[in-house]
Amino acid sequence: GAGKSTTGVHVISQDPRWHFFDPEWVGYMLRANLHGVEFSDFQDLNSWRLLVPKVAHEIAATTGRDLLAVQSVLNENYWRQIRQGMFALGLQIHHVVLDIEPDALKSRIEADQNDPAAATWRHRHVDSFIASREWMLGAADTVVDVSSQSARSAASEILSSLG
Repeated sequence: GAGKSTTGVHVISQDPRWHFFDPEWVGYMLRANLHGVEFSDFQDLNSWRLLVPKVAHEIAATTGRDLLAVQSVLNENYWRQIRQGMFALGLQIHHVVLDIEPDALKSRIEADQNDPAAATWRHRHVDSFIASREWMLGAADTVVDVSSQSARSAASEILSSLG
């Protein structure tokens, strides 16, 4: 609900060297193929955390482009595992966190016209975001406060941070 996907689209429109990669599709693939395995969030699956770096590596190798991945990972240990997997495959990471004040996040979730069906799921994760915020900000290479700026402006700030 902070605007990751929209900001990602603006990054790519401002700098076409980027190729959009959505790690959620790795989760959708697992969900479709793990009938009978109980889980509520595919991020809890070790297989998701192992496959995301491998799929990213293959997409980067196939496209020959830098990847822009938009994904909230609120569990610090999960993020470390994914990051280590990326590094082990020789992928460089510039970790950007879109920071947003909790009240602004709640307002954005309510106002979202693109995916209003996601509001319930997003609201259930606001407390996890608040609890994870400190380590996420500390782990980021770049923090962009999106509480009161547009996705287009946030994209420009991200690209500036990359040099």
